[in-house]
Amino acid sequence: MRRVVAALGLGLLAALLGGATALGAGPGLWGLAPRAAAAAGACATFAQTGKTVCDPFLSYWEDNGGLAQFGLPLTSAFNEVSTTNGRTYQVQYFERARFEEHTDLAGTPFEVELGLLGRDQLFTTYANGVPTPAAPAPALPPGTPCATFAQTGKTVCEPFLSYWQDNGGLAEQGLPLTDAFMQKSPIDGKVYLTQYFERAVFEWHPENQPPYNVLLSQLGRAALMARYPSGSPDAGMALQAGQTVLLPGFNAGGVFAATVTGVQQQPTLTDFSGQVMTATGRYEIVFLHVVNQGQQTDSLTNYSFQLKDSQGRLYAMAPAAVQYAARDAFKRNPTYTPVQPGAGDDEVAVFDIAPDAAGLTIVPQTK
Repeated sequence: MRRVVAALGLGLLAALLGGATALGAGPGLWGLAPRAAAAAGACATFAQTGKTVCDPFLSYWEDNGGLAQFGLPLTSAFNEVSTTNGRTYQVQYFERARFEEHTDLAGTPFEVELGLLGRDQLFTTYANGVPTPAAPAPALPPGTPCATFAQTGKTVCEPFLSYWQDNGGLAEQGLPLTDAFMQKSPIDGKVYLTQYFERAVFEWHPENQPPYNVLLSQLGRAALMARYPSGSPDAGMALQAGQTVLLPGFNAGGVFAATVTGVQQQPTLTDFSGQVMTATGRYEIVFLHVVNQGQQTDSLTNYSFQLKDSQGRLYAMAPAAVQYAARDAFKRNPTYTPVQPGAGDDEVAVFDIAPDAAGLTIVPQTK
């Protein structure tokens, strides 16, 4: 696990990263709330933005550069239609990236992939092609290491080449889409040597000491603001990711540890026959990581838990037909899925919230 900022004061790091929210005090190196037990689905809440990150996104964030590489979370996890292939993925925006969960690749290194924000930003900023640079790029000293990528025909030279190689390469940065050129930063208005990659934009900051002389643009923040100018879809979520609770299973004596890993709101669902299912209030779609802590194969059901709002009103899980519609829509197992003792599963549960609710929490329901 790369802890690239462990040796640097966090206040100094925030200044070097440029535009990041000032880091506040809190437990742990990153100022995070303690992680939930791994068996119940690991989560961490970032005090600086109030957002919670859960596995698999949390593990990916920690294992691939953390704050320096991705920045702070700007949203909770929610579902979004990809502009690349039209499919729906659970995503989470960070200052410098958008994480996508590919459930069809669960258990592989590709379960979490990064959105092509560098490509999107390039085409948005330079729809007619990269213009004449604002200032000539500095001449490279003789013998400067470079590499040309046959896939795009673009060349990457030091210091960008070492950064690309040392920080995830193709998986995290993607292929180069431009050569290096001089560009005015939208953050501070200064002109920096810049190079666009599929998933990132590199800036050369000679005023900083290595390894902070190469910094990444805040593509996640820019993409979030561009796509959701009125606020991100998670802004009105009544139930927040990170909540953990013990819930009864279907069998007598059964018990599950359940952690909320994401929430999605929408007014309708389409079942597997194509019928549109409309909520009387709205659907609050809850993504869970559950672990069977009982002694026999068991499952959560609509008798296992409810949501309670800030006024004490209870909301029961929607009927099974809605649960299975959510399974098809979001590619998750519904809560009726049997889970063996000691095993975990990623599931989805749906609640019809009527009237509208605020401050929802999960509470066990007795049979």
